[in-house]
Amino acid sequence: MKQIYVLLACLLFLVCACTFSPSGDNFKEVNPTPENNLKISLADKSDTIFAKDWVRLHFQLEYPGKSFYGYQLLLDGKVIHTVENPVFFHDLLTTQFSDGPHELQLVLVTSSGTNSLADKLRLESMQVYRKWVLMLDNAPPSPVQITSIEPTDGSLRIEWEPYKRRDIKNYRLVRLDAEGYFKASYTLPPHVTSVFDTTYLGGPATYYVTVTDNKGFTSDDSERREFSSDMPGLVSHEYMGTDVLRLTFRGTDFYKNFGSYTISSVYGPALHYKTNTVSDTVITFRDIPLTIGFEFQFYVSPKGPYIDPRYFNSGLISLAQIPGNGIRHDLDYNMQLHASNPELNLLYDLVSETISAVDSRTLQVSHQRKQRASNITAFSNSVKYIYVKEPSNVLLQLDPRTLQTIRSVQLNELLPGSDFFNYGFKVSDNNKLALISYPSKSDNSLYIVDMATGRVELQHVFKSQGGTFTISPDGEAVFVDNDVFRRAADGTWKREQMVKGLYASLYFHPTAPYFIYNDFFTTKVYSTKSNTSIGSFSLGDGVHLYDIDAATGYLQAVGNGKTYIYDIENRRIVKELNSGSLGSRSALRFFKDKLIVPSYYFPIQL
Repeated sequence: MKQIYVLLACLLFLVCACTFSPSGDNFKEVNPTPENNLKISLADKSDTIFAKDWVRLHFQLEYPGKSFYGYQLLLDGKVIHTVENPVFFHDLLTTQFSDGPHELQLVLVTSSGTNSLADKLRLESMQVYRKWVLMLDNAPPSPVQITSIEPTDGSLRIEWEPYKRRDIKNYRLVRLDAEGYFKASYTLPPHVTSVFDTTYLGGPATYYVTVTDNKGFTSDDSERREFSSDMPGLVSHEYMGTDVLRLTFRGTDFYKNFGSYTISSVYGPALHYKTNTVSDTVITFRDIPLTIGFEFQFYVSPKGPYIDPRYFNSGLISLAQIPGNGIRHDLDYNMQLHASNPELNLLYDLVSETISAVDSRTLQVSHQRKQRASNITAFSNSVKYIYVKEPSNVLLQLDPRTLQTIRSVQLNELLPGSDFFNYGFKVSDNNKLALISYPSKSDNSLYIVDMATGRVELQHVFKSQGGTFTISPDGEAVFVDNDVFRRAADGTWKREQMVKGLYASLYFHPTAPYFIYNDFFTTKVYSTKSNTSIGSFSLGDGVHLYDIDAATGYLQAVGNGKTYIYDIENRRIVKELNSGSLGSRSALRFFKDKLIVPSYYFPIQL
């Protein structure tokens, strides 16, 4: 302990013996005013920064000879980011803030650079700041409006107001038709605010514009604007004769957009025409077939190329109906002319529950008669006799002129003891009735009755095969299934086998004693009296027999879009008509000097 006291006394002596005297060698003068050489800048040199969604702010900070202490980023005076390490960028999510202008401020903190003891002890520092205007625009794109739609120099010019915000990628102009279907579109850069619609050719159109920004968001449609001009289409038609048709149609005023006109028939005979001449608006079709009418489609296509290759409908379509090239009549469209009476100039039509007698010269109905739908009507070959089956097995004989009942026959009285559960009948031009009875529980029966005298000339029981059943105009032969019953000179009926290959397409000549039928591609002529061949002829592949006209005795045959009027006696074609699809219509009928179809008839010069 003593030693400690001695040591302390010595130290006290030494300290007191030393005198502190400052000298210049122990001082270093420093500049108390720090040098302001700090610089702050962004990669964006402008004082205004435009931002959408998020933005990366790159800072360029210069502080030569100074130590970096950090910086703060403020938005509208509020600190949003503080950095102590030298990281010189910041990702700012702008959707957290409202759209519009904001004040962005960066405050840089460094050492003072004076090298003073306070500087070294970080007790003094320098701060420098810089401010920018930060413009935020996060709202979806806003629409612009169309300002004008004007025909200009053979095309159509559409103009719209410029987009007033910065972030725009493109405009898109769209055209719709009257039904709202897409027709064309144009995508245009931000600096373009008008365009010529190079696909518009006429008719009603609706336009609208949309704006797409760089993020891929699209504005609502602009207010829709409508425009319309005359649509290309039929103005008039003219038949010159029956085989030349001239069409005049209105063209397009938008000649700079025009590519071609295509005119084709939608129904009726196939007609087609195409032209690339904008002024070619008169078309002449030749060799027109007989027709009840056309529907034409007018397709006007633009010069192209089409703006959007996914759509073919940039063109304009209009339709026009044109009546047939015959003479119109007012008979029921569903008429079925079953027979004709040359002496009375009458045709007979069966539609639904009505029998009509039609004047062949005017094609006006002269008389009509209502009947039940279940009734069966039989006309003789030249309609000298008409019989109608009524319920309760009653046959009514009608006057060919007036269709009034002139006689009623009860079958059970005419054929006592016979079963008429079901039956069919035919009648000849000399009033011979051929009747087949189909009983429910026994074999079928054929009856031949002279209706003038009521005498039953033949009763024959057979098993039906469902084949041909008809009687010759002179009443001398009856064809049933595979048999022929022929009347001999003594008045008796003889049974023969039917000609091989003879089917339902059997036609009697109205005045001469022969009949014809098709045997594959050959038409054979057979004697009604002897059932032997008296000749044959061919009208060619695909041509079928149709009927023999009771007035002229000429055969009507159809096939390959043609109707042939054929003289059987002299083996020659009297008339060949380009009947197109009419040749396949069941209602087409030749009589004297006319070819008659629903709604029209065509005069024929033989």
